[in-house]
Amino acid sequence: EDEVHSDFIALRSMLIRTNLNDLRDVTHNIHYEN
Repeated sequence: EDEVHSDFIALRSMLIRTNLNDLRDVTHNIHYEN
């Protein structure tokens, strides 16, 4: 059970990091292209 939970945490962390990078890129583009 701990391994499954740890995998989920790792997956969630990866997804959050990826989404934050996308959000940062989009925000940067919106602010600096207008």
